[in-house]
Amino acid sequence: MDQLASHAARYHYMTGGRVNVPMVVRNKFATRPGGGPSHSSCNHGAFIHFPGLKIIMPTTPADAKGLLLSAIRDPNPVLCFESHHLYGQRGPVPEGDYTVPIGIAALRREGKDLTIVTCGGMVLKADAASEVLKQKGIEIEIVDLRSLAPLDKKSVLDSVAKTKRAIVLDEGPMIGGLSAEIAAMIQENLFSDLKGPVLRIAAQPIPPPHSPPLVDAMIPDVDQIVDAVMRLAEGGKAH
Repeated sequence: MDQLASHAARYHYMTGGRVNVPMVVRNKFATRPGGGPSHSSCNHGAFIHFPGLKIIMPTTPADAKGLLLSAIRDPNPVLCFESHHLYGQRGPVPEGDYTVPIGIAALRREGKDLTIVTCGGMVLKADAASEVLKQKGIEIEIVDLRSLAPLDKKSVLDSVAKTKRAIVLDEGPMIGGLSAEIAAMIQENLFSDLKGPVLRIAAQPIPPPHSPPLVDAMIPDVDQIVDAVMRLAEGGKAH
């Protein structure tokens, strides 16, 4: 941690741009049943506190390749957080050499009633909840951050400015985490436009348990997302 946060992240700045640290660190993360406190962790939010570190979090197979190639070619350190929940996902991947720009979010689903801002494995849960809510007449827009540092503020704010309601969904802890940063950014920039409070759904602040039922209770699930949307949707119908 000291080598990453205090050295690799700062050499470019400390040398006036004369020294680069072209390093990529891949991290598997997630809170998963049976992993327990020693083998489950969602600490991606901690690293956004260190200027000089770029942080990516691919969701699709195509992004995994494109973002990783961008990270390898970046002249300074990039952390790549890979959700354990996504390792079984399949999808199209372009052949040959291509890159996905670091710092650009992806609009995974378009909607008019509420924006869910999320990343990693939570994108799948947001999408599943959106299918449930679609049957209730509520159209959800999903913004997949893909990059935590730099953060694509414009894509987040443009979406929330359209829908007027927002939920920030994160697998990491709520206290002092990524969800707090994004919720504050939305409130500061769009307070007068919002039709309700910015809600956060994140993990409980406890060490990850071994027990699968306790893990399910610790991290956000589809029911929680649906319930939060319904609370913001004023009786089940967003306007």
